[in-house]
Amino acid sequence: MQEQFRGGQKSCQNNLGRDSNIELLRLVCMLFILLHHSLDLGLCISGYQGMATPMGVVLNSFFIVAVNCFVLISGYFGIKTKCKGLIHLYIMCAFYSVIPTLFSFYEAGQFVWRDFFYSFLVFSHSKWWFIECYILLFFFAPMLNAIKSVSKRRYIIILLLWSVITFYFGYLWKSSLNSTGYNAIN
Repeated sequence: MQEQFRGGQKSCQNNLGRDSNIELLRLVCMLFILLHHSLDLGLCISGYQGMATPMGVVLNSFFIVAVNCFVLISGYFGIKTKCKGLIHLYIMCAFYSVIPTLFSFYEAGQFVWRDFFYSFLVFSHSKWWFIECYILLFFFAPMLNAIKSVSKRRYIIILLLWSVITFYFGYLWKSSLNSTGYNAIN
C-alpha cells in the first residue's frame, strides 16, 4: 500500500478512492450552485438576468466558484472515458430535454419537428453550456490524464501556453475562443 499525507493526517490507500472530505466538498458545491441559481434566476439580483445589487454580486461571486471546484475534483481523480458513462449521461440529458419540449408543444398547441429533433441533440443543441463543456472535457480526458506523466519542464510549458490562450486571447482581447470563462478551456 502507498502511504499518502493529506491535511496533516496519514491515510493508506491503494488508489484514489472515495474520500469523505471530497464528498463533503461536492455537497457544498451543489448547495452553492443552487444558491447561485436562486440569486440569478429566482431573485434576479446577481446581474446576469436582471438588476445587480451589491449584495447579490458579492454573494454570487462567492457561490460561482463551485463550478470550477467540480472540475478540479474531476481532475484530481482523473476522468475515465467510458462509453457506458457517456451513454448514461446522454439518456439523462435527453430525458430532461425531450420531456419539457413535449410539454411546450402541448401548451402551444402545435408540434414543431425541428425543435423536437433538436431536443435529442443535447450535447450540441441544448441550452446547457455546462453539458457541452463536460463532453469536451470527457473527450480531452485522455490527453489531460497523459499530461500527468510528462516532465516538469514540459508541464510548465503546456501550462504557460494554456495561460496565454486563456488570458491574452480570451480575457484581454475578448476573443470568441474564451471571452466569458464559461467554456471547455476553463
